[in-house]
Amino acid sequence: MLIKKDYNPKSHEGLISLFGQVYVNQGDFDRKIAKYLVRAQSLREDADYDVVDGITESIAKLWINNAEEFIEEAKKFL
Repeated sequence: MLIKKDYNPKSHEGLISLFGQVYVNQGDFDRKIAKYLVRAQSLREDADYDVVDGITESIAKLWINNAEEFIEEAKKFL
């Protein structure tokens, strides 16, 4: 989505920040759904650098659902 607007962030953090500025702060992208991206990045970092314990099937299903919601919202901008 950002590349479509000629943005090319160099990091995950840059992507999330720019995404917020371009799509969320302008009020176009659903703020609640956009927060899934921020939280998913945080969880990914935890999984990469810390011991992660307690990921249950219900938690995994919740995040799959969040990802599906994010994709559906993102399709509106493609």
